[in-house]
Parts: sequence; structure tokens; C-alpha cells
Amino acid sequence: MIAAKPYVVKCRNLNDRWRLWAIADVHLYNRSCIVSELDALIEEIRTDPHALWVGVGDLADCISPYDPRFDAQEVAPEKRNAFFEKLGRRVVEDLVEKFRPIADKCVGMHNGNHEDKYEVATDQAITMDVAENLGTRYLGYCSAFDLVFSTGRSKVSFVVWCHHGAGGAQTTGGKINKLKKAMTEVFDADIYIMAHMHEQLDLSLVQLYKDPDGKILQRKKQGIVTGAYLATYREGTAGYGEKKLYAPVSLGSSAITIVPATRRLGVEKR
Repeated sequence: MIAAKPYVVKCRNLNDRWRLWAIADVHLYNRSCIVSELDALIEEIRTDPHALWVGVGDLADCISPYDPRFDAQEVAPEKRNAFFEKLGRRVVEDLVEKFRPIADKCVGMHNGNHEDKYEVATDQAITMDVAENLGTRYLGYCSAFDLVFSTGRSKVSFVVWCHHGAGGAQTTGGKINKLKKAMTEVFDADIYIMAHMHEQLDLSLVQLYKDPDGKILQRKKQGIVTGAYLATYREGTAGYGEKKLYAPVSLGSSAITIVPATRRLGVEKR
């Protein structure tokens, strides 16, 4: 886990409502990646003065022809040459081009299991290279950092914990339990972001605590499972999810909504 430095957001009014979008499981280069949905979100983030985003892994499929998971039929037709011509370098170039319009709003980028497996096999740091080219932070597979909203005179801070996710849970209950375990057993934070499960889910918990004056107070903890851009079923192709009889999932991203002045946390899905 990377304990990253605070990410400071300079703002005029702490009563503004911010959105921290979590972008993950895009699986660019897979023919079932719905790129138009991602492009729409990127444009929304670019034009929203109160939008931020974090990359949470598996932005590209990163399955080379030498990987036993490789299926030539599932490669996006326009990307097939890249799989035989320095795939890692082409992935970095394409991801940098895709996310450059919103690079200034990125709080950091994480590895996913797809990038991680490719990097171990090839000794190429894809996510680190993308982060460096975008001028943002590389946050590893899991990170914790303070998200600080500052007007110059006043500051409000939230602890954020991000993890790409793990395991093969398929039921809604199983996926929520993965998130709940992180929120109750793994790390104490205000905001939890987890990917990998190709679903848009959210969970709010309340934790009681005693303040220095002996009063019993409560603190809200907000968690999300990010969502994905890889269609489980698509006409004309039979991808991994279809062959495994996975349930279809909604496509898109989830965001944590934040009103710093009141510490109000919520969820928005796109």
C-alpha cells in the first residue's frame, strides 16, 4: 500500500459540491469495451469545474498473444496490430492520449490485475509511465491519502482509501461484502473506492466514536464499487463473461460526491 501525500484542491467555497469520479475496468483494446461511454464521461469531467477523478486499474486489457487468456477474436479490430508491435508502448500512448484532456483533475492512478500481470511478465511499468506522462501520481495497487479542500484560510480533509479489488465474487451480496470488509476490517477512512468487480455499487456505514469532551458522536463512511466499461454480452462476439455465464452489468463510473463544509458524502453514477 502506498501512503501518498495529501492531494490539495484549491477552491473558493467549501459549500460547493464536488465529485470524485473513479474510472476503472475500461479494458481498452477489448472489442467489448464501450469507448463512447468513457469518452462521454471524460468530456463531462473536463467541463465540470468541480470534478476530480482517480484511475483504479484495468484501464487496458493488456493481454498479450503469449498470455493463456489471449483470444484474438476479442481484440478490438482497430487495435490488433498493436498486439504484435510493442503492445505496452502502444497502450501507454493510447491511454495518455485518451486521458490527457482531464490530466489536471487526476488525483492519481492505480494498477489493476491486468496491468500488473503484464508488467510482471515484461518488466514494463505501464501505469507508472501513464501517470508520469499525464503529470499525476502513481499510487500502486492500493493507496491511502488525504483529500484536502482549501480556500487558503480554511481546510477540510477526508481520508481516501483506494484498492483495485480482488477475487471472483459474482453475486451482488458477495461484491458488497468485499467492500464492507475493507470498510470495517482493513483500513479506517472516510472514502473507500474499489474496482475489479465490474458493477456500480455503494455502501454507507456509520461509525460511533467519543470526542475529547466525552461526547458520543458518529462519522459517516462512504464506499463505492466503481463500475466498468466492458460489456458482458455484445452481439456478434462471445467474450469471457458470456462464456462464464456472468450476469450483465451496467456500464459507466461511480463518483463520491463531497460537500466539504458539511462533510456530506454521497454517490453519483453515470
